[in-house]
Amino acid sequence: MSEYAERIKEVIDKSVLNQRKVAAMVGVTETALSNWLSGSRGMNADKITSICNAIEPYVGDCRFYVFTGEKPEDHLKAFDVNSRYIARDEVSTRVQEFLLKMNSLKQLVIIGKFDEIMENFALSMQDTQVQSNKKQNGS
Repeated sequence: MSEYAERIKEVIDKSVLNQRKVAAMVGVTETALSNWLSGSRGMNADKITSICNAIEPYVGDCRFYVFTGEKPEDHLKAFDVNSRYIARDEVSTRVQEFLLKMNSLKQLVIIGKFDEIMENFALSMQDTQVQSNKKQNGS
């Protein structure tokens, strides 16, 4: 059984679904799905994606976990912060790694230069902070 099949089976087992329901939602026979999950028939990215799309309303978006074995929040790796401020380079590096991994998995498409995306993100965060400060000060 492939690691992808193991993860999909795990997600299905933790949900209210069973293989019969998932097979019907994907549009394949229960035998076909069983063969994919047991490893007797190969699974490609399209098959994995179609299964993830079908079960998403029940379990949420599980693609990142199925393809990588990591939860998105674990991938970003929580880090200790000793103050309210985090070095821009640290944030930039972690966000860039996450976005590039998601892009390589075809889970999102990055349009534009990464530096421009980060700059726009930083500006939006500053605007959010200004608005938050205004609300706290009653302005």
